[in-house]
Amino acid sequence: HLLLAARHRAGDLAAPLHRSATVDVVVAVAPYVPTAARRLLPIDVQRHEPALALDGGDDGLETIRRIVVDAARLLRVGGRLLLELGGEQDVALAPDLVRHGFAAIETWHDHDGDLRGLAATRTARSARIGAELDLLNLG
Repeated sequence: HLLLAARHRAGDLAAPLHRSATVDVVVAVAPYVPTAARRLLPIDVQRHEPALALDGGDDGLETIRRIVVDAARLLRVGGRLLLELGGEQDVALAPDLVRHGFAAIETWHDHDGDLRGLAATRTARSARIGAELDLLNLG
């Protein structure tokens, strides 16, 4: 039998975690629907899903960009960031991922060819960026 030790914390993104915490994986199913596109969602989704769970801001990446910044600080070198996305958000998010030191970006598509998510690997460069962000946040 394989036993895995896992702990979880609840809060606004990485806020509940100690500043020196490091992890192997960050998984996020964050709001990613652009505000203007919410009206195009199926009626049952509009009726039963809270806006907070869907609305990702103007381009749908508002919360996801915050997650990328936090993940750059939290992930160990070689750690993986897994995100749910849609549309062409992989292209829009790529510069943010690279700027924060992520590489080996892989996308997942459904059977219809629609984007459903991506994975990115934290590099040593993002470790330096994470340390710099910590210094900026100490003041």
